[in-house]
Amino acid sequence: MTEDEAPQLVDDYYWLGRAGELVTANSALRADAAKQLMAALAWLWSVYTGAAILGAATASRALSGAESVVLGAPSLLIVLAYAGAVYAYMPLTVEFDPRDPEDVRVAFTEATRRGWRRLRIALALAAVAGLGIAAAIGVATGTV
Repeated sequence: MTEDEAPQLVDDYYWLGRAGELVTANSALRADAAKQLMAALAWLWSVYTGAAILGAATASRALSGAESVVLGAPSLLIVLAYAGAVYAYMPLTVEFDPRDPEDVRVAFTEATRRGWRRLRIALALAAVAGLGIAAAIGVATGTV
């Protein structure tokens, strides 16, 4: 068999198939990332809230009102970040005319953008919660 007669393993159909895999895997990747973020935030909330309650109960000095707020705020921030992760995990609603490939493409592209934007918001909320935890640790240890 000559080189011209040999079947091509990597041709246009191969790359079309790979592009199709990227399209179909896109929402699963976002959902998996949101699910992992939800699990991490649930763990963080339980650990932080327990540590904050224990720390406040066994503190050697009375905490001021502002210190108590800084110590308690991360729990609320973690819950907000968790809500953001749940929102990112939720299915997206889309409307399109299935007879019009361009309408399908536009709807898919917009839904993909909305889904990843939801996940970025959830990650930003998680980062804010992390900063709140850092501030609470600073208050609890007296370094802030």
